[in-house]
Amino acid sequence: MDAKNQHAKRPPAQLPKIPSQPTGIYMSAEALTPLPVPPEVSPNHLDDDYDDGSAVIISLPVKGMEKKEAPSICKPAKENNSRKLHIPILYVLVAIGFAAWITLFFLVLEKYSEISEKIENLNLNNSEKFKKMMEDLDYVKTTQLMTEQYSSNRFAETEEILESTCSQGNITIVSSCPHRWKRQGKYCYYFSAENTNWTNALWNCINDKAYLVSILSDEEQGFVRNNLNEVDHWLGMSDLEGQWKWKESGMPLITSFWDRGEPSNDDKKNCGIMHPGGTWASAVCSAHKRWICQKKLSC
Repeated sequence: MDAKNQHAKRPPAQLPKIPSQPTGIYMSAEALTPLPVPPEVSPNHLDDDYDDGSAVIISLPVKGMEKKEAPSICKPAKENNSRKLHIPILYVLVAIGFAAWITLFFLVLEKYSEISEKIENLNLNNSEKFKKMMEDLDYVKTTQLMTEQYSSNRFAETEEILESTCSQGNITIVSSCPHRWKRQGKYCYYFSAENTNWTNALWNCINDKAYLVSILSDEEQGFVRNNLNEVDHWLGMSDLEGQWKWKESGMPLITSFWDRGEPSNDDKKNCGIMHPGGTWASAVCSAHKRWICQKKLSC
């Protein structure tokens, strides 16, 4: 009895403390399952330790709150390796692009130098040709002036001889002009129906024993104006020597009927013409126009 009383009075055995779980993370299970009894522990001993009837509370983790695995470091490593691979490729592409640009630059520079050299040679050739052309032009002008001067002198000498002969009374004065020529006073005038340049017109008149017309009076100006055929005609004046002169006598112009703004300052317009209205103007000697010849009546 004493042993039983002592056993009954013994205080209940202390249960091992279970660490408290964080609030809100764990919850108690509704069904409690008795802990399995180790084989080496006797049933009496369990009764001694747990005869107070206390229940053991087992905490289970809430579903969905399982511990997540730490993110793997493999993916960043792969990304780093990919970036390291892209950088050298980028450098190679930049180097190739730079090399291509340098090559293109030198090709353009070479082509530019080649074209510049060709242009320089072309300009040099053109300069030489232009210089030679100007020399030839000067030679032609000089020859033309000499020829015209010679013809003018011979023509003047012929007229002097004719006047001297007529004054002696040995020759009868011819009172009519050749066919298609028109008479005005002591002169005959021919108005051409063809066109030619100034020099050829001059020689055509000389071949007819005449000269390109020289207008020395208002009366003569009016006669010539009234017989024009509504087109420009060459006159016997030019400024090839730097001054406007009549080619027949070599005398400067005394009477003039220049149009407004004439004579032109254009170096290429060195020969005189008469417009249909009677005004004078300068023109390029190589232009093709009609002409007027003039000669004295012979005796």
